[in-house]
Parts: sequence; C-alpha cells; structure tokens
Amino acid sequence: MPVRAGWWHVRVFIAEKPSMAMDIARALGSFRRGNGYFETDKGCVTFCIGYLLGQAPPEAYDAGLAKDKPWTFDTLPIVPAVWQHEVNPKTREQLAVIASLLKRATTVIHAGDAGREGQLIVDEVLQHCGFRGRVERLWLQSMTPDAIRKALGKMKDNREHAGLSAAATARARADWLTGMNLTRAFSIPWKRGGNGGALHIGRVKTPTLCFVVE
Repeated sequence: MPVRAGWWHVRVFIAEKPSMAMDIARALGSFRRGNGYFETDKGCVTFCIGYLLGQAPPEAYDAGLAKDKPWTFDTLPIVPAVWQHEVNPKTREQLAVIASLLKRATTVIHAGDAGREGQLIVDEVLQHCGFRGRVERLWLQSMTPDAIRKALGKMKDNREHAGLSAAATARARADWLTGMNLTRAFSIPWKRGGNGGALHIGRVKTPTLCFVVE
C-alpha cells in the first residue's frame, strides 16, 4: 500500500518495533494500517525493526581488508577515520518506508525504547535519512494507552538525550574495534599453527566464555 499524501504526514512517530508502534497508534485513537506504518488523525506512526543500520565491515574502508584477503599484522589496528554504516538488507524495505515518510515530515516523535540503545536506533535512522526538522522525544516506560497519552504531554526536545545516543555509539564502536582487530590478531597465529577458520574474539562474548570455563 503506497504512502498517501495528507496533512498528517507532517508529524511522524518512529517506534523501535512494530508492536510498540501499534500501541502508540491505538493510544492516539482510530487508525488505518499501511505498509510499514499506521495512519491516525494525530500523525503517522512507523517503526524500526531493531537496528536498520549496522557498522560497516573493514572492506568498506579498504578493499584489501576483505575477509577473503590474507590477514596480516601490518594491517592492524584497523581504526576508521570516519565511521560508516551500511543498511541491513533484511530490513531495507522498512527503512525505505521511513525515508519516504520523513520527506513529508516537519516534526518527528522519537519513540524508541527508553534507554541508550533505543535512543540510538532511531537517531541513526534520522541521521541516515538527513532529517532536519524538529524532533521530540516520547519517553515510554509503560505501554498502556493511559501511560502513552500521559507521556505525550511530557515530551522534550530530543537533543536532551544526545548523551544516551553517544553512549550507545561508543559501545557499538568499542565492540567493532575489539572484535575486528583482536579476532584478526589472534587468528593469524591460530591459522599459522595449522588450525582452520578464524578465532573469534568479542568484547562481551570472550570474557563471558572465560567465566563459563572457569
């Protein structure tokens, strides 16, 4: 179903997941379901499906760093000068729906989960789509209709939550730097010793596995 033109497009809600978008639409009143969004008299409610964008792999920065190329110590560490993202192919269509809605929007209601990851998921989409209008933050800690309507009356400028987004970005980049660099650093001697495959190292996974082994 194509996105229809109408006055309600000037106000677009972006939730973190489909179920959350439906709860918001219900709290706003009657709604009509579209392809990737809900139309209401008080705005259009669309949604992400978790992260629609991800950290680009090493080969996005240098073709010589592709997985099928030889891994050598002289290419390490890999530290991007300007970080890049890539679109998740599994949710590309939903990102296109959001981008289409944002072209008509003058105000966005950021309705990601109340936390740093929820903050970043929607912030990344807005940045990727180049949205330059007003962004308000809908901070939801309960998804009952009354709680949603109450939160709608207490929205703040999204810029007040920039610190949460920055914290989530730092976490994502720390994961990337640890995983990409240490996996390659440990895999080089691993393979030289006659072992197959890569020896995967993760910022969270590896110490957790250590706890299990101990």
